[in-house]
Amino acid sequence: MKQIERYIPIAIDLIDDFILKDANVVAPEWDNCVSNFGAAMRQMGMLTAVTAFSLGSEASKVSKKNLMRYLLRIIRLEQGSVLPAEQDLLTEVRNNPSDKMLQRQIIDATIAMKLALRLFIDNPDNDEPEKQPITEEPKDGDHQEEE
Repeated sequence: MKQIERYIPIAIDLIDDFILKDANVVAPEWDNCVSNFGAAMRQMGMLTAVTAFSLGSEASKVSKKNLMRYLLRIIRLEQGSVLPAEQDLLTEVRNNPSDKMLQRQIIDATIAMKLALRLFIDNPDNDEPEKQPITEEPKDGDHQEEE
């Protein structure tokens, strides 16, 4: 089983336990925060991205610091580890700045979080009827060129 597939149920439980408040939906800003972190990881690297999100401002509705805590929690819970209360992702990355395995785990946990969030985020713009799949065979009434 791929790492992301093992992380998704943990991410769903974290969202359910920590991010959901009284409503049954998650603020769309969480989706943006996770996407921005994934882009930062690719563009700036692990240490810089984690530092920026761990020490950055909390001006939005979502906490970037909490995202860092959730990502580390996903990684540790999948490993069966218990986290010390004071440990955070920044400390982990500072202790292992060139650890490719840790970088892969963070990326996979970010992807799992992004996929799990899609179960909870309410999309009010999605009022379109469900699109039909494209088939290779033409339906009745479709124009078909004669050979």
